[in-house]
Amino acid sequence: MFHFSLKIGFLAAITGLLYSSVAHAEPQTYFDTAASIEAPINSGRFGAAMDCSVGSETGGTSYIAIGAPDANSGAGAVYIYEAGASPTLVQTINGTGSYNFGTSVAFVNDFTGDNRQDLVVGELNSGLNIYRSTGSAPPFANCGQSSQGSGTDGFAKTMASRRAWGTTPVRLFVGAPDMDQIYGYNFDYSGGICGTLGGLGFDLQG
Repeated sequence: MFHFSLKIGFLAAITGLLYSSVAHAEPQTYFDTAASIEAPINSGRFGAAMDCSVGSETGGTSYIAIGAPDANSGAGAVYIYEAGASPTLVQTINGTGSYNFGTSVAFVNDFTGDNRQDLVVGELNSGLNIYRSTGSAPPFANCGQSSQGSGTDGFAKTMASRRAWGTTPVRLFVGAPDMDQIYGYNFDYSGGICGTLGGLGFDLQG
């Protein structure tokens, strides 16, 4: 009886140790330490929004867009970096109003028909600013703005796109969380230098 109880106790102790080591194991990370990007301004909320492009369908330069919606006394700005081991600032896009330009950013594939990702920048409660890729310096040129926000609904606080190459239509989703709404858009390209922003709904299949 003594030996049996000892064996049971030993097994229980081993089981407890194994459980404790599994249940309380430290989380492991598998990312290498990345190079940091220093803000080119102070007090602009640099990094409040960001997105990264993937070049083109066949390769090419990738870019990082970083929003600083409080820059320029609240007009906002977006900083474009060429991606790499040491990202390089290649373009600064300044807001021209007082709507926190750069509150959200999203790269989209591809609404100008040049096989390169284009860029959409959100202004809080105001609208979306559309920039086409140029394939040269500076890498993005203004295509205009589509106004949508009511001024109080939090329009463009968040933004996301569905990315797909080829003839698949571009899909863009814009959050207005202060009104518990999400807007869905497509971009129609008809051969001009810029696409047209249109209503969509939320079909991700087409």
